Amino acid sequence: MPGKTLTRDGLKHAVQRAAPHLSGKQAAELIEETLREVERALLVDGEMSFHGFGNLVMRSKRARMGRNPKTKTSAFITARRVVSFKGSPCLLSRMNGTVFEKE
Repeated sequence: MPGKTLTRDGLKHAVQRAAPHLSGKQAAELIEETLREVERALLVDGEMSFHGFGNLVMRSKRARMGRNPKTKTSAFITARRVVSFKGSPCLLSRMNGTVFEKE
């Protein structure tokens, strides 16, 4: 679905299609619990791995001077933590239409 953003509602409908015995409320609760578990893993362990999909990793960025691209004025950017994603070789090969071969 190019050009569309997958939302929680879209996920709920996908879960209901895959598991028609679940109600909409149950599917939504399943998604929310899954997202809470991903968040917990990132906050506690600093990383989360989805086999065949990719890894989410918590990184710390240092404070630095930045620049507003519109006004060209300097601005201080505070230190913060960010989440970075690295797709698995399997996912990347599917995205690029190639065949992934394990070494």
